[in-house]
Amino acid sequence: MSKVVDFIKARLSEDETWALAASRPPDGLGTQNSSVTPDPIPGGVRWQWRYGSEYLPYKTPPEPEPGCVTGPGEVCWLSTVEEFPAPDGEEGDTTPGLYSQGILEMDLEAAVHIARHSPSRTISEAKVDRRLLQRCIKVLDGASAPNAPEVKLALFVIRTIATRYARHPEYDKSWRP
Repeated sequence: MSKVVDFIKARLSEDETWALAASRPPDGLGTQNSSVTPDPIPGGVRWQWRYGSEYLPYKTPPEPEPGCVTGPGEVCWLSTVEEFPAPDGEEGDTTPGLYSQGILEMDLEAAVHIARHSPSRTISEAKVDRRLLQRCIKVLDGASAPNAPEVKLALFVIRTIATRYARHPEYDKSWRP
């Protein structure tokens, strides 16, 4: 069981590492010194789509529907919900972190997916999976009977978490629940 647990822990660490890397304010925002790379935002940034020169948040529908994010002749940007000090602004001016140079057309379905699965969500999900994993390990370590229902459930949960990474080259098909 330790192999699958180690495998899951490694994948969760990779997910968090990439999510934190994507949570560093872009374009020199978040620091007054342009030669300093700002630290990632703890907990990860939340992405959204914005449009117009005022970077207005684009409201996405709750249900998938065909179409594009932008209106006729409108440009949109993938940005952070968080605001950072504006590098060329006056004291107190803020701006979102912009991750795109402006997009004239983007499939609505893809745009909503990108925003919904932002770095903050990835980091949050990794924390939840770690807590589940710890709880399952505790159950397995304290088990007196290998066929007890709680042992079977703990093994099922661990193997189910691992299936999220079934396409990873180190995933072992024998781990399937």
